[in-house]
Amino acid sequence: MSHTLAFEKHGLGCVVTLSGSLTAADLFAANLSLYEADPDGRLRYQIWDLTRANSLTVSASDLHELAAQDGEASEEAPGQLVAICGPTGVLRGANELYSMYADEMTDFKTETFSSVSRARLWVERNLGRMAA
Repeated sequence: MSHTLAFEKHGLGCVVTLSGSLTAADLFAANLSLYEADPDGRLRYQIWDLTRANSLTVSASDLHELAAQDGEASEEAPGQLVAICGPTGVLRGANELYSMYADEMTDFKTETFSSVSRARLWVERNLGRMAA
């Protein structure tokens, strides 16, 4: 599946949207595109919108590798917020496993939501704390 990147707040945030039947290759491609589009490390938050995904096929090692990519990115843009949005039946625990790896390999703060609107509230609340 293809992905779209929608940067917002003058490049400080990005909504990464994927839909359909997703594989690890889809996540890796979207992650690479995201970081290539942010060469100066300005990102402060990412909202991964998987709400229109039918399925997600990833292994534990795929999620570990994704967290390792994020670990490298966190050296350039530390302290990012990462919101993962999607139906529980599709995510099937992949979000929790990714979050566990990300806690070990990055300084990103991760959270899972059922909707993008709930993720946006969390991002706004936490961005305010980061600025204070």
